[in-house]
Amino acid sequence: MHGGGATVVRRPCRSAASIRAIDRLGDIHPTHREIPMKLRTLLAMAVAGVALAASGAAPAVAASAAPRSAAANCYVDSNGTLHCGNGASDLRSEPFFWAPVVSRLTTTYSYFSCWTEGDPHSGGNNIWYYTDGDDGGHGFLPAQRVLTPQDPMPGMYHC
Repeated sequence: MHGGGATVVRRPCRSAASIRAIDRLGDIHPTHREIPMKLRTLLAMAVAGVALAASGAAPAVAASAAPRSAAANCYVDSNGTLHCGNGASDLRSEPFFWAPVVSRLTTTYSYFSCWTEGDPHSGGNNIWYYTDGDDGGHGFLPAQRVLTPQDPMPGMYHC
C-alpha cells in the first residue's frame, strides 16, 4: 500500500548509453525515476499547447481580453466622449506609469472623457485616455488598453 503523497509512475531502467542521451536532451536525471502525476499532467498540457500553436488553430481568448473587432464599435459622441471597447487596466492619477493607481477598469466597454499625452507605451504612442473606474475612482490609462482604430480619436476633447 502506498503511504499517501503523489501518485508516481515508475520508469523502466535504461542502458547507460540511453541515459547519457536523455541527459543531453535535458530529460530528468536517471536517479530520479519517479515522476509525480501532477508534473506529468503539466508536461502533457505544455506539449498539447505547443501542438495547438503549431497547428495554427486559434485558442479561445480569455474573457478579460477585449476582441480587436470592438474597434468597429468605437465612436465619439456629440459631447466629445469616446465610447469604445477596452481591456482591463489600472487607472493612474496622471498619465505616467510612475503615478499612483487610483482606480481599476474591469469592464470591456467604457466611455472616455478626454485624452492627453503621457509616458510612451507599447501601443506605439504616448496617448492616454481619462475615464471613471469601476470601483469609484477615475484616472488615466494608456491608449494601448483602448481598442480605438487610431489615437487620439478625432472629435475627442484634449484634457
